[in-house]
Amino acid sequence: MAHSIDYAEILTRVIREEAKTQPRIQAITYAAVCDAESGQFLLIATGYENKKWFDVIVFHARLIEGWVVIELDNIEGGLQTALVAAGMPADRIISGLKYERMKTERLAA
Repeated sequence: MAHSIDYAEILTRVIREEAKTQPRIQAITYAAVCDAESGQFLLIATGYENKKWFDVIVFHARLIEGWVVIELDNIEGGLQTALVAAGMPADRIISGLKYERMKTERLAA
């Protein structure tokens, strides 16, 4: 997985930047949780919204077999454009559903 080091760096950089630029309408904190070793990259939001505790994953991507698999992207406009602008090859970014379909097709072949 020679590319996964570069992909991990790009994911980490983009997610950390996104955490800094999220609007602070309520008392909500955004944090980048990036683990290159496990291949898990998340943007989480925690805090209070309308006097209720708020704890949610806003973005989740995994590095699997040279793919950037986006499991969840609740960023307005999505993060794929930012990842590509940061140097990620667009043809290596897929959804979790597409990855699972590819895996199933490989097993059936």
